Amino acid sequence: MFDEVQQSIKNVIDNIATCTVGSIPSTGGFSIYFGSGSPVKHLDNSLLFNITVAINAKSTNLQDMLQKYSLILKALNNHKDEGATWQILDIVTTNSPSYVDRDLSTKEWLYNALVDVQVYIHE
Repeated sequence: MFDEVQQSIKNVIDNIATCTVGSIPSTGGFSIYFGSGSPVKHLDNSLLFNITVAINAKSTNLQDMLQKYSLILKALNNHKDEGATWQILDIVTTNSPSYVDRDLSTKEWLYNALVDVQVYIHE
């Protein structure tokens, strides 16, 4: 189920910019990975999971990267999807794109943003 949710989020980003799962490619671009999450169990044995997803980016063109972040976050905030045992109820930006570092030798900017994904898990 988590792999399907991750793929759903990646697909949204891939419509705007190339995205990988895990580390940012050495050639630059966007990557995502799951952070912490917390479940809330309901009486019917379903779960409501809040999952933090990090969206990292690396580029020499800061303006282009930030424009893509804007498009990605807007698309994710409107994204709904579901599978056989899960449903994305909501995605909220919890941390706008933030400066992480700049590699002076390659002139690449490193940025990070966070979204909170609310997923309903049922049988």
